Amino acid sequence: MFGLRLRGHVLALLACAIAALGLMACSSSEPEVIEKIVEVEKIVEVEKPVEVEVEKIVEKEIIKEIVKEVQVPAIQSEITQAASFTEYFQNPMNAKYGGVFKWGGRAKPSMYDFHQSPTHNNLTAQQPMYNGVVQFDPRDGGLTVAPDLATAWQVSDDGKEYTFTLRRGIEWHDGPQFECGGGPFTANDVVATYERIIDPPEGMISLRKELMVDGADLREIVAVDDHTVKFILGSPRTTLVPALASGWNMVVSEKYLDCVNNSMRDSAFIPGTGPFIITAHTPGESWNMDKNVDYFIEHLPYFEKLDLAALAQAQARAAAIYGGQVDAVMQITKEDMQRAWDDPAKYHSQIGNFFNGNIFAFNTNRPPFDDVKLRRAVHLVVDKMTLHQLTAKTGFNGEEPGGWFLPDWQTGGSPYSRSGEELAMTPGYRVPTAEDIAEAKRLMAEAGYPDGAGLNISFLQRGNQPSATVAAIQDMIRKNLNVEMEIELTDEGGYYDRVLNKDFDTTGTFTAAEIIDPGPWFTRFLADGGSWNYGGWSDPRTDALMKKINEEQDIDKRVELVREMQLLLDELVPIMLFNYHGGYDIYRTYLGGPGMTDMYFGGYNSMHRRWTHIWFERDRE
Repeated sequence: MFGLRLRGHVLALLACAIAALGLMACSSSEPEVIEKIVEVEKIVEVEKPVEVEVEKIVEKEIIKEIVKEVQVPAIQSEITQAASFTEYFQNPMNAKYGGVFKWGGRAKPSMYDFHQSPTHNNLTAQQPMYNGVVQFDPRDGGLTVAPDLATAWQVSDDGKEYTFTLRRGIEWHDGPQFECGGGPFTANDVVATYERIIDPPEGMISLRKELMVDGADLREIVAVDDHTVKFILGSPRTTLVPALASGWNMVVSEKYLDCVNNSMRDSAFIPGTGPFIITAHTPGESWNMDKNVDYFIEHLPYFEKLDLAALAQAQARAAAIYGGQVDAVMQITKEDMQRAWDDPAKYHSQIGNFFNGNIFAFNTNRPPFDDVKLRRAVHLVVDKMTLHQLTAKTGFNGEEPGGWFLPDWQTGGSPYSRSGEELAMTPGYRVPTAEDIAEAKRLMAEAGYPDGAGLNISFLQRGNQPSATVAAIQDMIRKNLNVEMEIELTDEGGYYDRVLNKDFDTTGTFTAAEIIDPGPWFTRFLADGGSWNYGGWSDPRTDALMKKINEEQDIDKRVELVREMQLLLDELVPIMLFNYHGGYDIYRTYLGGPGMTDMYFGGYNSMHRRWTHIWFERDRE
């Protein structure tokens, strides 16, 4: 099911998955039941004896007789099915071809296996060469699940089997630069890709295994035939389809994996099926790609070549775009963005609204932070608004780009988030009031540390100098609780040894999510053995709620469960989100095309940097 769109700033991919479950399920013995999304913002089931295949978005219509209603308020476009597949990505009448697109950003990976990578250095450099089973539509910033290697899917009646129809006639990139390139794309390639993700070979750390196994409950992938693949789940989940659309889950060739013994770390020349083919790469400096003239969407891409410059520092990226060396850059600081905001005729500003921030982790396995009273005291006196504004353009404002804050583990404005107005009134998120500080001091005294007497705490940080945000937290705790927090600096190896052994009071970690869904995030940070559960949190109350959230299929009920979790975490404070990072990108305005959106969603999962839907509107200035 493709073309499901989400309203406003929202990436409610759960809604996409549930709509797909209704729209795509069918059987061979009975007419298909389709839940259609209509202008009255209701999902209805309509009897339609047609084949399940996605074709196109049609005119809006009103359904007067409602058979079944499901509350999915974020979805607004209607999809119909047809007997044959028509390409979802139609070519605009004003499309322009040619030119070499020059881009600067984080493109200096330490190795080349993107299934193992946590960093944009891999994703932004390599994704123009590959495809996923499905993708987030780059033309609306990622608000729609769209076709990629698959053209349609069906869901079994019990919601535990997803069967995808794959495109035909696709060939893997080939040429003298590739080891074991070429050959037809088949369902076996999808199986080989996801088997290495959910059951990685020895020596591979699969960073998406948690998403696919714990989040989507993926148990098995089966090639039904060369052009049909089935994903089998242990239980119905809303997360499978958006997880498959994650830019990290790019499909690779079974032939290539066999050729390199399932190791993709050492070479950048990994055959793909994508719109661009790698021709040259200088590690740490540049990536060069040519247009794939045999791309399966015949009118894409528009550029003839890509030249990607690896610019590790934000200041270097700003200098490159403002100095005219590149056509676009990624991840500029708020301060460096100001020039673009001040000159919109020359610079197109794009803001990434994605799940990306910093976590203050309490070691809940030893004193003093095994005591919830001390965790709540710290939470109450740390001024999240001030910390947020160190990197964001605005405060807790869901309406203005760059103004989201993510204490609720979801993009601001989504069905799962508390509003900026509510957060601004909520203890622990608002600017601390006299009442908040008095309550924190009362909790301290009740825990045995009146006025902070006798309490010594530390914060374990990687690096050779304290970060500005950690130093600010240190000052807030000192000022409001009369407690000194020592910042312990350590190198990378020493840091992870101490975290693994739970040898710290507090520490920080960076949080990002491949899909904008609270279920997998809760599992990662709160479950026993969760990859980012640094503080060793374990509690039957959060465990029970995680299970309910992961398995609930009804959006309204799921929102209620997430709300219950939010309030429980405010009470228990196993972790504290203290900062949010959006994304600030700049394009020159001589570029055009439907990919030139003002905002993109999803960030780490986004495939919008495959550069398929951008062209040169006019000559460089």
